[in-house]
This record gives sequence, C-alpha cells and structure tokens, in this order.
Amino acid sequence: MPKKRKAGLGDLVDGLAEAAVDTIADRIRDSFTAQSRKQVQNLPTAQSFGCIGCGSSVQGAQIEFLRAAEGKCICTSCFGFMFNAGVEKVRFLAKKTAERAAAAATERGASGAGPRRAAAPPVTPPWEVLGVGQDVTEDEIKRAYRKIVMQWHPDRLPPESRAEGQSRIDEATKARDAMLSVRRAPSEGSP
Repeated sequence: MPKKRKAGLGDLVDGLAEAAVDTIADRIRDSFTAQSRKQVQNLPTAQSFGCIGCGSSVQGAQIEFLRAAEGKCICTSCFGFMFNAGVEKVRFLAKKTAERAAAAATERGASGAGPRRAAAPPVTPPWEVLGVGQDVTEDEIKRAYRKIVMQWHPDRLPPESRAEGQSRIDEATKARDAMLSVRRAPSEGSP
C-alpha cells in the first residue's frame, strides 16, 4: 500500500501560487473586458479592424482589445488564446518555484541546518584596522595609514604576498577615509 504523502511546504506554496494566479488572471480578464466594452460601444457597426493575432477582419462584439487609431485589434479568440497561454506560463513557473522550495526544505531537513548562506565576514572597526584609538587626531590617523602602506606595499613584498598586501592597503584606505569623514566638518550647504 502506498504511503500517504504528508502536506509540506511545497504543497503550501503550490496552493498559494495557484490561488494567486487565478485571482490575478480573473482581475486582468475583468479589466480587459470592461475596457473592451467601453471601446466597442462607440464604434460604428459597419467598421471592421484587422486582428493582429490571426489577421482576420473583426467587427463589434468580436473585438476584445482595440487600437482604433491604427485600425488594429485583437479578436476574442486570439485574446483568449494569448491570455490562457500567459496564465499557463505563470502556473508553470509557480509550480517550478514550489518544487524548488520543497527540495530546499527537504535538503535543510536532511542536513539539520538552515538555509546555506555564506557567512558575512566580521566587520573590524576602522580604528582597529589602523591600530589607533577611537579619539585620535587626523594627523595620527594619517600617520597610522602611512605606516600600514609602507609595511604592506606590493613593491616591498615577495610576489606570493602581493595580493594580501594590496588587500590590507585597501582595507586601511577605507578605514582612514571613514575615520577622517567623521572628523571633518560638513561643507557649507550640507544638511
């Protein structure tokens, strides 16, 4: 006897996506129908337009969407086909998303861990990067920065350490700029 499948996250997402697609489709269909009625009511009965979908000549109640200035329209059958194709595409994408969510939930359940995300590197305060205190002067910040640049300059390092040296200098530059921007008075016209 086959096991009953327990309703899970994938089923929930699938159901919600289906309901959302149906609701949106109904609203769009109602909107187009209302707009079409307004456009078609004012047309002379003998006037016909070319359907951009099937190329046939269409009049009055057969028109779903109208571009009167261009003499073009979409007939009810072409509009229905295009609309239903769009709805099916959205349903397909929603189902695919639900399947991915279910697979991810299963994977998390099997591993016992939450979603896998790269851990953010710890943020080092700028004064620690420069090796100074928080309340130092601009001159002391600049001296500390120059000391780091002299120590880690790529021209002074062996080839295998140059990438690390450039990384340290970039980090020190950001720290220096952050500390100096706090100490400098805002320019005139700034809020």
